[in-house]
Amino acid sequence: MIDLEQLLASAETLDPLPASTSRLAAMLADVETPIGDIVRLVSFDQALVGRVLRAARGSLSERLTQICDREGISRAELEEALVESHHSEIGALVASHWELPKQISWAIAAHDDPRFAAPGEGDPLCDAVFLANCMALVVQGDGTPEPSELEIDALRRLGLGDADRQRLIDEVTEHFEEVLTWFE
Repeated sequence: MIDLEQLLASAETLDPLPASTSRLAAMLADVETPIGDIVRLVSFDQALVGRVLRAARGSLSERLTQICDREGISRAELEEALVESHHSEIGALVASHWELPKQISWAIAAHDDPRFAAPGEGDPLCDAVFLANCMALVVQGDGTPEPSELEIDALRRLGLGDADRQRLIDEVTEHFEEVLTWFE
């Protein structure tokens, strides 16, 4: 078992975020930031995008799935057994340590379930991150093709429907492999 206190203490020694990552976090937290500004920033930091995409396809996920399948337990149960916490809680603590805007920490904490959003269910950033996570799982083959009630509620709060969800999943699926090759 991993000691949660030791894990959190080690988070205190993490290197600071690169300036472009901190700037991106600030831009994402500001609802007035034009999407074009975000696209320009990300396009200049290909290493950042590459790290994110590689992490999304990491072999760690495959290994954890194998362990869960072998033991007949869920990912959440495995995390609880190993860390006595959930990765979203740990991620939110790390984001807070890095002094990211609180909205980013909230979205990280709620990425698996928008009901855990600090400002309360219905925060647009938390809903958007939750939906992106659900759609990514579908693209990876780990999610369900049909939206859950939580997804339907988040879609509705954002003014979207199931057709919008499917269109986004299709677009990501169509371009995912191509984009990954940019960073190999």
